[in-house]
Amino acid sequence: MIGNKYLLVEDDEIFMYLHSHIIKNIDKDAIIIEKRSSMEALAYLLSLENSNEVAPNRILLDINMPELGGFQLLEKIEHLVKLNLKDALIYMVSSSLYDEDRQRALSYWYIKGFVEKPMTTLQMKEIVEGK
Repeated sequence: MIGNKYLLVEDDEIFMYLHSHIIKNIDKDAIIIEKRSSMEALAYLLSLENSNEVAPNRILLDINMPELGGFQLLEKIEHLVKLNLKDALIYMVSSSLYDEDRQRALSYWYIKGFVEKPMTTLQMKEIVEGK
């Protein structure tokens, strides 16, 4: 029992369900916040600035989403990473096979890793454990 707080930012319902399900099987005490768009995630993360709510310590962020992509969201929340999210482990998640996406994701100093969808139980276990 680990009890991390997760923010899943994913516009695909199937991947959202799959990843939530895997987390719940590994981390029985998990708190999972699901946001189906980057705009919803941005509003949620900004609301934490003036809140007593505990920020997520694991963030799984899809790269390709409508309205605002994952990279654009990262740019908008970078100041939060230095404040409220300084202890969060942020993972970029994508079905993209482009090495450029992986390289770009890993170029951000606060990105812990890049994971291809769909995630396996072993990959999610490493995220749960903070590896």
